[in-house]
Amino acid sequence: MNYFMNDVLGDFALNTYIKKNHILFEIIYLGVIIGIFFQLFLVIALIVSRNTYREKEALATQFLNEQQQHYAYLKNRERETRKFRHDLKNHMFVLTSLYEKQEFDQFGHYLETIKEKINTLNTPIQVHNEIADAILNKFYYEGKEKNISLHVQGHFPTPCKISAFDLCTILSNLLSNAMQAQTKCEGGEINVGIHYSTTEIFLTIENQYFQEPLQEKGTFRTRKKDIQNHGFGLENVKECVEKNHGTITIETEHNQFKVLLSLYNN
Repeated sequence: MNYFMNDVLGDFALNTYIKKNHILFEIIYLGVIIGIFFQLFLVIALIVSRNTYREKEALATQFLNEQQQHYAYLKNRERETRKFRHDLKNHMFVLTSLYEKQEFDQFGHYLETIKEKINTLNTPIQVHNEIADAILNKFYYEGKEKNISLHVQGHFPTPCKISAFDLCTILSNLLSNAMQAQTKCEGGEINVGIHYSTTEIFLTIENQYFQEPLQEKGTFRTRKKDIQNHGFGLENVKECVEKNHGTITIETEHNQFKVLLSLYNN
């Protein structure tokens, strides 16, 4: 009985206090609601920032890997060049001997072997930019293993003011997508065009596709099941293009996927 009376009296006192201070309680109630929404906003912002950080971390790792592969390639090429130079005098002695003996067939075959060796010491693709050279040559050799030809026309200006990080992001993602699509066509080729004016750099990457690209509201989407960790390639490319005050256009006609982009280089 005492508990019931205390409860009733407590409610009566609380209601009386609320009536006398209703403005204060409305302010407190509004503050609580705002606080809840603010906390919800912080949670969402934290999730987004984590995803953004993971994307940037993945790009940074990719950039470092490309640099490491490039330096490893240069180191190996230098070693092979030194080995060839070490034996060059012996090769010249053999050629001279064959020529003096008028053994021209053997002379020709031996000379062709030397020319092939020299060609392996050269970088197949050179576009006047170290990071671009590294990425393009990586996909060149990857394509050879998959019976896909990578053709490159043009080169970058000197100096190229686009950061190595942005070039790595753009070329790696676009060429990776092109290689994956071209692989399903069982051979073929990927064409890369690099041109520039006094203020802009123009890139074109073109490949065939077997399966129609997936689009949602004008945006290309990945077909991979793990959409949490895939499908960021074109988004990252577009961010780099926007950062460099450029434009990007994608054309899909006659089973050709063509990316055209410009970057401000001034």
